[in-house]
Amino acid sequence: MRKLIIKRTLLTMITLWSIFSFWYSQNGFYQTQSEYLDIISTQLLASQTDSTKDILNSFCSVVLINSGLIIDDIYVYSPWESVFLYLICHNINKDLDFKFNQNFLSGDKSYLKKQDFNDLWIIDYWPNWDYDYCDPQKDMDNCDISSHFPSVFNVLINDIVSFQQSRLYGLQNPDFDEMKIEDQVDNYSKEKFNVLFCDTTNGLYPQLCKTMKSYLKSSAKLLKWLDIINYQNILVSDDKWLISCPATSASDYDFLKCWLIWHGFDIDSKYINLIYNEIFYYRLLLKFYEEKVLSAPTEIAPAPFNKDTTTAKNYFKNKIYEFNREINRMHSAVSNTTKMLNEIYATFPLHIWFLMYQEDLLILRDKYLYKIVTPFYTLYGKLRNVQEIE
Repeated sequence: MRKLIIKRTLLTMITLWSIFSFWYSQNGFYQTQSEYLDIISTQLLASQTDSTKDILNSFCSVVLINSGLIIDDIYVYSPWESVFLYLICHNINKDLDFKFNQNFLSGDKSYLKKQDFNDLWIIDYWPNWDYDYCDPQKDMDNCDISSHFPSVFNVLINDIVSFQQSRLYGLQNPDFDEMKIEDQVDNYSKEKFNVLFCDTTNGLYPQLCKTMKSYLKSSAKLLKWLDIINYQNILVSDDKWLISCPATSASDYDFLKCWLIWHGFDIDSKYINLIYNEIFYYRLLLKFYEEKVLSAPTEIAPAPFNKDTTTAKNYFKNKIYEFNREINRMHSAVSNTTKMLNEIYATFPLHIWFLMYQEDLLILRDKYLYKIVTPFYTLYGKLRNVQEIE
């Protein structure tokens, strides 16, 4: 019965995001949807989960070891490329690090600024102020993951959105000098309008060049204020704004890097796919947590709430309510930010085009029409001051 519940839960989650056409693993082995769910549900039920730490460890182990690359006509999904999953599983079981994108791992070239629970503020010291209940070396039963995990996820999504927003304004790299920022302006104007705003040889749009540089300087702050993603290591070694990525099914395909900057200054399904990949494993983890804590509440509930089944279940129902509330907020925020980015994508080039048109008119007036404008103004003044006939 429990196996059927988990299988139905997983099936509902996968159906919700419409992501299963076929399952593909790096060794070329294909699984049907039903076969995959059988494996996942069987192994999750077989795992020992006597604590919150056990739940997280079981989920990480089963999902990372048994999942392949998920591909359909629109989206691609992989647990190995999920930053959120890495931030959780890396702390729970470092033996699974080899399954993830190796650019996530700690080091000078890591894509991630923060990785450990302490750096992510996944810390709880109540009721014993000398004891960190979120320490992954402990059972974590008193760790309030219903508060911590949504917070980490929201920060991650905010980083992805900020990265994308800065690209829509034409930013390639926020670490620039005056010459480099003009190169970035020209790259954007060449891509969108086939003209160089900051080209000193022609000098067609000096004011627009100055305006675009101010936009880039403002959008550079979006990348420099990222909390989790290390933009410097994602952009390193890519002098051009458009990088070359391998086929999606290739073992060295890099979701975070390719989907953030492959599309240049546009927004497309790859960026949306990047967010959906994170959302899918986030929701999957929370659904598994919900199933496990409600099936054995007294074993997992912290000491003040494990005296009887009713008290323990009520405790976890409150936590699950908090989880679901945060998920609903997250969906609303993702929807609104995606709408906002689409509006920027559609209107910002038009805004720049109007500025081009305005500067063209000013140049036309100042360089070519000034010889005839003055006589017209003089004639206009004379016609207005004609003496009245008595």
